[in-house]
Amino acid sequence: MIPKIIHQVYVKQKPDSVFPKEYLRCQKTVFEHHPDFKYKLYDEHDMENVIQTHCPEYLEPWNKLPRMIMKIDIFRIMLMYIFGGIWVDFDYHFFKTFDLLQHKIVLTCNKEDELGNPISVANALMASQPNQPFWKNILNSFFKQDKPIRYQSEWDVIRETGPQFLTKSWKEYQSKNDIHVPKRALFHPPSLNATYNYKYIEELKNSGIYGIHFCTSLWFHGKNYL
Repeated sequence: MIPKIIHQVYVKQKPDSVFPKEYLRCQKTVFEHHPDFKYKLYDEHDMENVIQTHCPEYLEPWNKLPRMIMKIDIFRIMLMYIFGGIWVDFDYHFFKTFDLLQHKIVLTCNKEDELGNPISVANALMASQPNQPFWKNILNSFFKQDKPIRYQSEWDVIRETGPQFLTKSWKEYQSKNDIHVPKRALFHPPSLNATYNYKYIEELKNSGIYGIHFCTSLWFHGKNYL
């Protein structure tokens, strides 16, 4: 069973950064729909402590990653391997309780082909039992690579450590039966300009899906730049 733990990270990049109202709104839905789940919130110091305690072999190369958001991307994979539970981005809005706890790993689909088969997965919401080899394989291969990590743009982050990186790892993994990928609509309905489209949000809520990722991208602009 996937343990009832929810993990989130918030790093204040600048002294005058404030907790975004969009994050607060989504965080409330996490608490509302998961009252019996343990909740873990990490900052940059907590991340380093977890790595030092549970996988110190990765600490030095992790600290060398050029962007904080890249560190967070890799840290969420470490959390899935070490503790299991559910990783949730701060701009993910729940409509009901995550209840797919019977699976070994759950990766949420954000793109399907014309037949409805998943072709891309997201890292905004994922869940796992602890100690699953999938995550260990990702960490080992990532930290063994010789090529430098590019970070000229936000798209480099998405490709090198973000959802495109996770998708590549999923496609290359041999034991795909260990990974459950639900239909895209259940977790990632279209979200363009949906953050304050209350009519659309209410329609989605009434449709019975789990939630929506607002894709606010606050991690790369304004005072929350990471």
